[in-house]
Amino acid sequence: MAEGGEGASVDITEENPLVKIFGEIVLRGDTLEQVPVTDLGGEGKVVGVYFSGHWCPPCKQFTPLLSEWYEKFKAGPNGDKLEIVFVSSDKNEMDFVKYFLTMPWTALPYAERDRKASISAMYNISGIPVLVLLNGADASVITLNGRSIVTEDENGEDFPWLPLPVLDLLHEAPLIKCSDGKEVDPSVVDGKKIGLFSGAVWCTHCIDFLVQLKEVYAAVNDKNKGSFEIVFVTSDRTIEDFNSFIKDMPWYALPFDGRRKHRMCRTLKVEALPSLCTVDEKGKIINDLCRSIVEQDTTGKNFPWYPKPVSELDDEVVDQINEFPCIVLLTKKSQDALDNSRFILELISEAYHKSIGDKEEEKKNKTLIQFYYGGITEGEDDVGDQLRTFADLPMKLPVLAIIDLPNAAKYVCDKKTITKQVVSDFLNGYRQGTLPKQDLELD
Repeated sequence: MAEGGEGASVDITEENPLVKIFGEIVLRGDTLEQVPVTDLGGEGKVVGVYFSGHWCPPCKQFTPLLSEWYEKFKAGPNGDKLEIVFVSSDKNEMDFVKYFLTMPWTALPYAERDRKASISAMYNISGIPVLVLLNGADASVITLNGRSIVTEDENGEDFPWLPLPVLDLLHEAPLIKCSDGKEVDPSVVDGKKIGLFSGAVWCTHCIDFLVQLKEVYAAVNDKNKGSFEIVFVTSDRTIEDFNSFIKDMPWYALPFDGRRKHRMCRTLKVEALPSLCTVDEKGKIINDLCRSIVEQDTTGKNFPWYPKPVSELDDEVVDQINEFPCIVLLTKKSQDALDNSRFILELISEAYHKSIGDKEEEKKNKTLIQFYYGGITEGEDDVGDQLRTFADLPMKLPVLAIIDLPNAAKYVCDKKTITKQVVSDFLNGYRQGTLPKQDLELD
């Protein structure tokens, strides 16, 4: 990477992370001239990846908004620190050119169809429009939901939209006591483990989850003497909806007004409602996928729900399977088989986590591998059998597979006997990209 301060461009090398994604050149919108991809990135810069197509009605609505927001940002103090690359879903090159000439940014050349498919798979694009924001220095994902930034941060005041420390956000201003709507000092949550509950009254699942969460909150605090607090982060559309939803909550909330709630959602990477994330007393995230766990752990027995390196397949792990690639070992449902599966996967998981060091980058890019085992009793509709049916895995046990739902892919081991070495080799093959990939049918 080039030496220098903010805005320094990235060295032109084949190891350049943006070149790995987009190739060597992109096109400039007003002239269709070629622009080196290395001109886009650098320290302190943000690169947006805009997935769109002229035939898409929501795109026709969002593209003018994005253009207006982009040009306003470019005229501001950080204007030289943002670039956008259009990745087209148009049906032909003529449509692409016509659509692209209305845009003030750059684009992946239309002829790069294989690269377009690769980029779409990289960010799990299943619909458009989508705006992904990348760190211009290393191409790490800042957010997969850049559209919300366009609507929530109209003046780009939160640039570069990086996650902020949870405790800093909580202590930025007073909290609201839900039961009476009065402001309280944020120190009320100090020294406690905190659950950050994201929801809205218009979300039916949020209303149902709130009932369960109140029960778990009471149970945990009965056992742990008030050491657990919850802060509600609203996605309600009006102050009236917000007030009606929080009035029966026995905890606190971020205020409805202001950008703090949006910054908190970005920090927690909230993509669906309801969501529950636990953090420790120092503000470090414990588990940002607690919803399905809490729905099963109704007494709070496993509070604060630390992620397990290896888990048995059950209803608690649904969110993790949906969010991350996972290696799954299915056997007949006997205690010996389950114990052996857990033992093997624990050894492999330990080695894997040592090899990746800090897990934050893998979590950010949704490449952190999860480890699961499960037993199947033929004729019973258990979670292992549901997963086998859903992923169309072999009926004959044992089965070793990697299920990558974010990328709609699966990888199936062809070995009949599953040993530690077989699992290790299989996982290494996946990480090195040498395993044969099969598409998952998700409809």
